[in-house]
Amino acid sequence: MDLRGVLKKRTQVCHDRIDGLYSRLRLSRREDLAHFLLAHHMALKPMEEAIVRAGSWKDFPPDLSALAQKDLRALGVAVTSVTPLSVPAGANPAGMVYVIAGSHFGSAVLRTRWRKSDDPVVLKAGAYLSSDCMRRYWRAFSKKIGNDDSDASLLDDIVKGAVLAFGMFECAYHEAQAQLVSSMDR
Repeated sequence: MDLRGVLKKRTQVCHDRIDGLYSRLRLSRREDLAHFLLAHHMALKPMEEAIVRAGSWKDFPPDLSALAQKDLRALGVAVTSVTPLSVPAGANPAGMVYVIAGSHFGSAVLRTRWRKSDDPVVLKAGAYLSSDCMRRYWRAFSKKIGNDDSDASLLDDIVKGAVLAFGMFECAYHEAQAQLVSSMDR
């Protein structure tokens, strides 16, 4: 089994848990779209920074967190007060890249849900959901990891990096929800 197959198999439970959480959100509604975008911004920003710091992924696409932030501004949600999550030092970036790049597989479904909105403000906040940079990047990434004959300990590190990424999206879901509820109480 190639590295991509191993990653898929060993992270399936994490992936299913994240799908279960985020599928609760109705992206055609302003509040839910804000929740989705804030959570993605919070999870992506530190992972993108860690991937760039690692240096081995120079071809990693433009930062998606900036697109999420742009859409949050369109929704009137300030992100200056957001406390981003952090990536532990030494986390393997390949696993994080796998999760981020692989997210494009669900993007068509999410885009369809978002486009059903009759709220013009929601429809203006589409930079993140409309981006196809990960779809294009996935092909290059798949080739790179498909030819990887990593030893077992490196493979374990890559899987841990992917599990970490899924965990960051889960934590960000709950943190974003808490921050949005807190901001509405003001």
